[in-house]
Amino acid sequence: MKKITNGLWCLLLVTMVALLATGCVQDSTSYPNASLLITGDQLEELISSQTTNMVIIDARDYGNASQKVPGSINLRWKEFVNSSVNLKSVAELEKLLGAAGLSRDKKIIIYDNAMHSWGSAGRMFWMLEYLGCDDVHILDGGWD
Repeated sequence: MKKITNGLWCLLLVTMVALLATGCVQDSTSYPNASLLITGDQLEELISSQTTNMVIIDARDYGNASQKVPGSINLRWKEFVNSSVNLKSVAELEKLLGAAGLSRDKKIIIYDNAMHSWGSAGRMFWMLEYLGCDDVHILDGGWD
């Protein structure tokens, strides 16, 4: 099993090198909706300038609470779905998110552990966009 795993990592590495060499990989600023991503440097600048009206969501399912982005709050995707993994009602979501300090007029930045959170940041992003939040961003690369 370990040989298969190592082989897959080697294949991934070779593919990435080939894509970089052929110019198929673009930097994030060239994407049509690049503003939906925020870099670590941009987030650091927002935090250091004490940007008001901003909420940073740590969507990781696990992790050391002392190792997180300063000022972030922990919200888990599973808190917002029912037993069938469907979103709870809009009224329930508004109540839960409001209690966490979120509102439609805030700048919201979400991060997770990209290697282990199974897309939690993306799911949170989608839910907040669905609920009418217009200033939602994902930390490029996540906690990793």
